[in-house]
Amino acid sequence: MGGKFILASENKGQEMDWGRLAWLSSPSVTGAAQLAIVEGSFKPDTGHSFHKHMEQEEVLFVVHGQFEHWIEQERRVLATRPSCRRARSTRRSMSVIGTPNSSRSSVPASAAVSKLST
Repeated sequence: MGGKFILASENKGQEMDWGRLAWLSSPSVTGAAQLAIVEGSFKPDTGHSFHKHMEQEEVLFVVHGQFEHWIEQERRVLATRPSCRRARSTRRSMSVIGTPNSSRSSVPASAAVSKLST
């Protein structure tokens, strides 16, 4: 088959301590060998420390909310709609900016990340 539909009702995702992770494309979900796309929904004041991926590039797209994002020594605040590209073996870090809203206490920010392996 040349492709696959990924329906939200069929993609349950994974609950993590920082929020929820849903794979939209990966070898196990779509059979794509070099393209991974993941959507993450993040709890307030969560994120990840500096790290790097040696064999893949990434594009981060902010769907909702605000993130403090670092690429090497450069810091930017990314709000809804911006994106950034992160080259292979580049140190990066990300954290959610904001506090929970009383009517929406679960997820204040979400982002999609595309990963291309070489």
